[in-house]
Amino acid sequence: MTVNFSPDRTAAVIIDPALSESEKRGLVPLDALHRKNVIDPMSALISQLLRMSRSDGPCAGVTQVFTGSSRFDVNIIAGSTKADEIECRAVHQPIAGHKPSGNDRPTIAVIAFPKTERVGGLRLPTRIEVPLSLGTITVRRVA
Repeated sequence: MTVNFSPDRTAAVIIDPALSESEKRGLVPLDALHRKNVIDPMSALISQLLRMSRSDGPCAGVTQVFTGSSRFDVNIIAGSTKADEIECRAVHQPIAGHKPSGNDRPTIAVIAFPKTERVGGLRLPTRIEVPLSLGTITVRRVA
C-alpha cells in the first residue's frame, strides 16, 4: 500500500494487490471527505507523542488518521490519576473503511507519563498499554 499526501488531503492511494470484491463487501464506505486533513499512522503516533511529551496537560487532542484503506480518529483524553504519573487514554474511533462490529465499545490504549521527570525538555512515556483480541500488550520504559 502506498499513500501520497498533499498538504490538506491524500493525493494518491495505490493498493497492490487491490482489495477483492469480497474483501470490500460490508465495509463502511470511504469517500473523498474521509481523505481531507488526515495524516498517516506513523506521523500520527510520532506527532501525538511529541505534543504530549512537551505539554503540562497532555491528555487532550484528536488526530485524524488515514491508512490508505481505512480512516479513523484517535482521541486523547484524561485517564485515571495517580500520585506519580499522568495517565492518558487514546481512544480509537473508526470512521470508514472498516466492517461495522455491532460493538459500540471503542478500543482504548493507555499512555502514561511521569508527572515531574523530563529528559531533554521532554516528558517521555513510561508505559503504553494496547488492548488486542488476545490480551493487552504493555511496553514499559525502564530507567
